[in-house]
Amino acid sequence: MKVRSLSGKLLGMVLCAQAAWAATRTWTDTSGDHLWSTTNNWSGNAVPGSADVATFDTTATGTNVADGVFLLSQLYYGTNGTTFFETQVGPGQSVTVPSGVQVAYHSGILSPTCRVDVTGGGALRIGGYLYVGTRGFSGGNYPDGRLAVRGGAFALTNMGTLYAGYNAHTICAVSGVVDVSEASVESDGVANRFAVRNTLAVGYRRAFGALKLPPAVTNLTCGNLWIGASYIGNAFPYSVLDLGTNPALTSVVITNDAMINKAFITYHDGSMQKTGFPPNVAVRIGAPGAPGRLKLASVYATDADVRWKGFRRFEAWLRLLYLGQDENGAGGPAYGELDLTDTNTIELAGSITTGSMAVADVQIGGHDAWGSGRLMLPPSVTNIVLGTLHLGYQYNLYDMSYSAFDLGSNSQLRALTVSNEFRIGRGYFVYVDGGGNTVTGTPPNLRLRVGSPSARATYFNVGDATYIGTVCRFGAGVSDVEAYATNVTIGRGGWMNHQVTSVLDLRGATNLVFDIAGPVNIGANPGCGSYAYLYGGPGSPGGRASASALTLGRPYSASYTWYRGLLVV
Repeated sequence: MKVRSLSGKLLGMVLCAQAAWAATRTWTDTSGDHLWSTTNNWSGNAVPGSADVATFDTTATGTNVADGVFLLSQLYYGTNGTTFFETQVGPGQSVTVPSGVQVAYHSGILSPTCRVDVTGGGALRIGGYLYVGTRGFSGGNYPDGRLAVRGGAFALTNMGTLYAGYNAHTICAVSGVVDVSEASVESDGVANRFAVRNTLAVGYRRAFGALKLPPAVTNLTCGNLWIGASYIGNAFPYSVLDLGTNPALTSVVITNDAMINKAFITYHDGSMQKTGFPPNVAVRIGAPGAPGRLKLASVYATDADVRWKGFRRFEAWLRLLYLGQDENGAGGPAYGELDLTDTNTIELAGSITTGSMAVADVQIGGHDAWGSGRLMLPPSVTNIVLGTLHLGYQYNLYDMSYSAFDLGSNSQLRALTVSNEFRIGRGYFVYVDGGGNTVTGTPPNLRLRVGSPSARATYFNVGDATYIGTVCRFGAGVSDVEAYATNVTIGRGGWMNHQVTSVLDLRGATNLVFDIAGPVNIGANPGCGSYAYLYGGPGSPGGRASASALTLGRPYSASYTWYRGLLVV
């Protein structure tokens, strides 16, 4: 017997026929018995089936009863107006929606507000997507949604995207809450697992959101984890990922990007509410060969304070790490902190357990406005390899706090390599020495490499900040220096009388190679008020210093009188 495949034309006809069979069935509750199984409670006098979209809007609100086992294509609540629904799903009954659920989802000019409670002890099974309080279209609207599952089962199957308060546009206010704290949760057949393949967003961009999980959840897995308002968000409260009381969570896996902005992760330990992950949690971001991104309080015109610490295990393969940045001074301040000092096992795109750290792009604090941050490493780190390092680098005139690269107590750091951009502004390295003293700078006998002969760094800048009174010093503890860069600037002032003091101190270097293809500017950039000094150490027989041009203390114009430049060899 021959088996023939469908031709492309015939297959298209079949798909068109299937699409034609699909219908949108709107809840009317015409009979008044509130039962899903009653045909004239739905538009078209037909109970929605597996190819249909079931819609609950202002036509009939209040209680409705899913009195059986129902399979739908999609389920919409609150497409317009202000609505409240209680959907009762009894024991042994279920509603399965493999393609997606929307609650107060905006796709036009309306401003839906919708509250949905699922009660009765049955099962709600969702696949595809879940959008609650989501805005995906430009225009004047303010979607506000809540989905609460009060008991019973909440199951995710092949869940691609979950938005609880997501604003895809730059205007208007959006709010969304998903509360499954009273339900039993499973994902793809695994109990106590909460998994979203692509993006889990809670109050992201210009929105507020909350996701409340039951304490029995042990694993949280997603492609991207985006939490908290990030754009012009000062009017919004902090978004929340709530793990419940005495949570059993032990594993958080984020395969791509984690961006935690105006938000906090919280749980109750039985005696008090706490922020952050519970101490027994292992966090993994990215993977070898597929690095992700980690941003804590990296925002635009939004205040934020995000602090991550206390992990049992922290593994991250990152192409980018940003801590505390605000790209617009109308908001702020923004502070981001990643504290790995008490973590038992650490992998940070290298193996910190064996003493190395490697990340392509690290930016701590600074940027355009009120951003500051702190990265805290265990003292066991001996080698740091970065593509770009911005530490308090600031190019606008805002009074932000200083940022810190904290190396811990009795730091064993011996080598720092930066291949592309080395820019320090309102920032510093710090460690605690063997006597318990806090020391600004790097530990003694540090080997510093900036760029290489075959691939020069674009910048090697110290004092790369503009705010009045900034003091930046780097070089104490460095004993071996090789810098191959295109440009070097020591001291970039702001405007008149800002008096930025910048020091690159290489007096302790026993080997010094300073090979600069372009100019070296010491207290000589456009702007004003920089005092800068470059100290060259005793060097070695092969030591050398070269540049295409050397500028010392050149004012931007005759009216700017605060420039100073000093080179001491």
